[in-house]
Amino acid sequence: MEYEGNIIKFNEGLENLIDNIELDGVNCVLDHKDDKKRDAIEYLCQKFKDKHGKIDTLRIPICGECAEALCGTGWVLLFCIYCGRSQWVYRPKAKLKYGKDVHVIWMDICPFCSEVTDNYDDVK
Repeated sequence: MEYEGNIIKFNEGLENLIDNIELDGVNCVLDHKDDKKRDAIEYLCQKFKDKHGKIDTLRIPICGECAEALCGTGWVLLFCIYCGRSQWVYRPKAKLKYGKDVHVIWMDICPFCSEVTDNYDDVK
């Protein structure tokens, strides 16, 4: 059903447009290694299934500097879905070799979360 697919794409596009309008006054939430606040210009979006199998979309406000890094080949973003922590990895100095098409690694739980939580299985 191509018609239904187009409606879904239209609805997603409309949701993203509305979200971008609502970015006024929102700051980037990714790690920058300084305390300077940066205005968000876009959302980084990722679809995922929650523990009940429902598909949901994670929308993370990002600044121009982060958007530029995500589009380039020098950096990989590690993002924890459980706690929202982020960390940038500089590709040339990374211990692991990431493919050039890898820009974000979505983690269910990060090393910090695994140390401080004992009920991750309840969230999964």
